[in-house]
Amino acid sequence: MARSIICPASSGFSTRLALPECCRCTPQPLPALIGAARQAGLPLWCDDNVLRQRARAAGVDAFSIADLLTVLIPDQPDPSDAADSYWEPAWTALASQYVADLPLTAASIIAIAGDWTPGPADTALARPGWWQYLAGSWAEQWLATATVAAAAPGTLTDVTLAALTGALQAVPTSRSAQRYQQIAAIALAACHYAAVQPPPTTLPAMAGHVGRSVMAKPEHVLRELIRALQRRPDIPDPVGAAVNLLPGVPLS
Repeated sequence: MARSIICPASSGFSTRLALPECCRCTPQPLPALIGAARQAGLPLWCDDNVLRQRARAAGVDAFSIADLLTVLIPDQPDPSDAADSYWEPAWTALASQYVADLPLTAASIIAIAGDWTPGPADTALARPGWWQYLAGSWAEQWLATATVAAAAPGTLTDVTLAALTGALQAVPTSRSAQRYQQIAAIALAACHYAAVQPPPTTLPAMAGHVGRSVMAKPEHVLRELIRALQRRPDIPDPVGAAVNLLPGVPLS
């Protein structure tokens, strides 16, 4: 079997699948793996999207698990298409073992969340790759994920912080403040669908997580929440629902 260098996932967990006769690297800065692969004349097995792109730019062949499955299981739907249910069980199983940057749906995130203790679901949300892959559908997928998390007591704040970590890395710095408000508003909207009040610690924790340069005042989050609820045809009174979720925040 062909040999390759296997890269640890950027989450800090190593990919659990291994080829026979592979060259597994000892822990070292991830960019150094590119040099190691080039020196050894081996391709780099890496599920980190950014590092894989850097390797290819440096002239090193690099592939992901999705690329590997394309070769091992030919004549099947495109493995990078999360909308195709053929691959969803595989993605869910791999994500549960901390394989990074897989094309996961909200259903897969929820399936690997278990009781929502910190684990593979938080790891997937904290990766920019998940948000970049979802592109235009990220808001609906985050709402579906956050709604289930909101229904589990004591869960929403930590899950939202993980989401912020990945979502803010997935956009340019100039859009960080906007994306912060969007993530916060959808997390609050999830509480409406879960029929619970947002934990009082959620907004302060979010603000502390991102710092003053990105955080938004509660009244700005309220306005974004109203806009988010106005886009939901099943909410007849978006303003009233938003004010109920953030009582005491002035409606400016």
